Amino acid sequence: MVKKRDSNLIISIVFVFAGAVFLFLAISSNIDVVLDEQEFDVFLEVGDVAGFYLGSNSLDFGRIVPGSSGTRKILLENNYNFPINVFISSSGEVEQFLNFDEVVYLDVGESKSLSFVVDIPRGSLYGEYFGKVFVKIKENV
Repeated sequence: MVKKRDSNLIISIVFVFAGAVFLFLAISSNIDVVLDEQEFDVFLEVGDVAGFYLGSNSLDFGRIVPGSSGTRKILLENNYNFPINVFISSSGEVEQFLNFDEVVYLDVGESKSLSFVVDIPRGSLYGEYFGKVFVKIKENV
């Protein structure tokens, strides 16, 4: 026959185990899984005469005159069978001029054009500016 003290210990162990399983499931369901990552080189030259370059897998803004701006676009497509969030970040010297949406939501089968705009303030120093744009795709949970 099981004593009351032993049954309380067994019940306590069962509750601790059930709590641990519940906590594990709660944490594991919110794991931040990156589905895909892309990296783009970014180039910009600030100069006295405008010029442009088209091609490659980079975001090349060419030469832009201070007081002007330039735009490049990439097409985002959701080919997954669930909604996604696209997280965009940047780094490097060009970052000071670069503007874009940092998070874009895409439903199943949806496509959106994402604009990257560089605004060159008057008085900006002439020169070449380099950087990177990072795109991460995660499931929208």
